[in-house]
Amino acid sequence: MTATQSTLDYDVVIIGAGISGIGAAHYLRAEHPEKTFAILESRDAIGGTWDLFRYPGIRSDSDLYTFGYEFKPWTDPQSIADAPRILDYLHGAVADDNLADKITFHRRVLAADWSDDTQAWTLTVAQTDKGSRAKPATITTRWIFSGTGYYNYEQGYAPTFPGEDTFAGQVIHPQHWPEDLDYRGKRVVIVGSGATAVTLMPAMAPDTEHITMLQRTPSYIIPVPREDPLAKTAMRVLGEDRGFQVNRKRSILQQKAIYEFCQRFPQAARKALRKINAMQLPKDFDVETHFNPPYDPWDQRLCVVPDGDMYKEISKGQAEQLASRMNKPALAKHVRANEEALLERARGESTDEFARTMRKDDLDGSPDGGNTQARCQRRARMASMWIDPDTGMHHLFAKFDPVTGARVSTRLQAMVDKL
Repeated sequence: MTATQSTLDYDVVIIGAGISGIGAAHYLRAEHPEKTFAILESRDAIGGTWDLFRYPGIRSDSDLYTFGYEFKPWTDPQSIADAPRILDYLHGAVADDNLADKITFHRRVLAADWSDDTQAWTLTVAQTDKGSRAKPATITTRWIFSGTGYYNYEQGYAPTFPGEDTFAGQVIHPQHWPEDLDYRGKRVVIVGSGATAVTLMPAMAPDTEHITMLQRTPSYIIPVPREDPLAKTAMRVLGEDRGFQVNRKRSILQQKAIYEFCQRFPQAARKALRKINAMQLPKDFDVETHFNPPYDPWDQRLCVVPDGDMYKEISKGQAEQLASRMNKPALAKHVRANEEALLERARGESTDEFARTMRKDDLDGSPDGGNTQARCQRRARMASMWIDPDTGMHHLFAKFDPVTGARVSTRLQAMVDKL
């Protein structure tokens, strides 16, 4: 027997009160006001990544005109924004749509079971409050929106290295940054070369004796203005709403053009990026070794450094970037030379089991063997799941990176129209 609305707890349950979950809640409020929904958040605050991570300098690596919501203009002067500003923006979005009473904190979804008989989902939900002894509860819903992201918030990715157990310094993961960590005057080694590493280096460098970013494989890095002068002019002349729309569209076209140039003319793009790096660094810096990835530009995302802050610290001699095709013994040897060093694992986060399982099922069950979804998944900035109550199938829903110019699929739109 199909479940009726009177027998269901909610029409929609949103898992996660981060940027994706808050965005989904807005559209339910705006486009389906008759539907009931709840947001379940395992932590004690909204914001997801932007509240969890507390390492020095944490910021976006995309401009907020495109990373932010289309329905809520980004009006802050910083286009590459730090975490506190992004959190203020998200709190504003919650207030604008009166979502506070829809969010239940300290609730973790342990399982989601589909019933063909009732055509509904039953969620097993545990309380995560410290000291809570309550047994897991069940919630029934017609739809699930998973805004959990990819990563395991409990434990970041932490490979072991030879000699780590006898290392005299501290070993820190950016995902679990101690509030009282004092790195002033210390020698620091950052392991990694992605967005976290290029954020940490310039943020920490002024207070350290010396800091090294040790990378197995270099990344493509490009300087961008933290405050976009053209965007500020558009907001001043056109007003906040129209100025934001102009800035958003301009940023989309700009990123799309850069992406397509890199894909069509990879050698020219590689040469241009190396030239930009060389212009920002001392004349004797070995750009060919330390800023020369073995893959083509935009085969992986480019890392951005606002106002070229990382180059400035390298130029001062306060910081260095080393590409060593790093293996574990090489890392151990380098760190041994800095026995008092602070070793930071800026090498990403471990994948969340719930999200990983759902995405695997989605790709494995696709008609074309997952090729289309896999391409979309690589290019998705924020990826979540709508879980279809009619079929029990997982369907990838992504707010695509603007460089792809992608839009929501016809299939997804048909699903949304059923709400």
